[in-house]
Amino acid sequence: MIITDDDAINSYNIPPVVITKKMTFRHIQDLVKERLGGILPTGYKLCDYKPAYGELFKEEIRNYKYWGYCDCDTLIGDIPAFLDKINYSQYDRIGDKGHFTIYRNDEIINRLYLYKLKKKNPTSDFQFVRKTSYPCNFDEYGMNIICQEAGLKFYNNNHVLAVEDHHSLHFHTYGTVYSGNVYPQLFVWDKGKVFLYENKNGNIEKNEFMYIHYEGRKRLKALSNLGDIIAVSHLGFHSIQEKNIPSLLQEIGRPDTEDERKQYEREDLINSRRGNLKKLQQEFKSCGLSAIPNIARRIQSVLNSRFGK
Repeated sequence: MIITDDDAINSYNIPPVVITKKMTFRHIQDLVKERLGGILPTGYKLCDYKPAYGELFKEEIRNYKYWGYCDCDTLIGDIPAFLDKINYSQYDRIGDKGHFTIYRNDEIINRLYLYKLKKKNPTSDFQFVRKTSYPCNFDEYGMNIICQEAGLKFYNNNHVLAVEDHHSLHFHTYGTVYSGNVYPQLFVWDKGKVFLYENKNGNIEKNEFMYIHYEGRKRLKALSNLGDIIAVSHLGFHSIQEKNIPSLLQEIGRPDTEDERKQYEREDLINSRRGNLKKLQQEFKSCGLSAIPNIARRIQSVLNSRFGK
């Protein structure tokens, strides 16, 4: 289900498995306030309310055994095949990342976000999360801790092809650039499946994943009319042919030059600082003087998680 205020949504070629529902952002703000007692100053803050979607959108999920969510910066592969491999029906929660998580549609599980942890950490406590405009990573960090302490049976692997977002202009898998272990890589959607191609010293390897998450690359464009096979890179979405993958690995999947990497990291740092300033301004705008203790508690939470307290 795509919930949107975009009047053009029905002009798209929408698959039969996708439902659309028109709803204004103001309506969702009112729902968050009425049903969760929370504030929703910006769309990004919805990340913290994802674990509460079972209550927030209870009418929409009434007839389903499971409900879940994914981010808009994802390219979805063969989800049913991966879920069948893990015998998904034995789990109450599938996935430990906020960009893709599924919950069993059960009254207790749908209210799990309200669970009171023995060791309170502000960003893991929904009573704090709902009163601050800051994104608290509650859909991942907070809910993972809650599920562990509550003894929930959940599957903590997302089988995601995750893009490095801070250290590389060209698309590479998360962590490889930072470790220095970089090969030419190509991220490909092929007729409903997602693959990573890697050229390792002349040998091309191909591995399937459940979906691609291209975090931090929000403004990608379709570079042509897209066909059955699509590559996604820092430039955008490319319609490609399988026979061209070896050459594309070198053209758009290559490692950065030193100058490219440094320039990207500089721009990323500037954008990060701008983003942090906007978050600070938004907190005072949304919460007034309460922003001061909120920020103090947030800092405390970061320190606790960093030092394992």
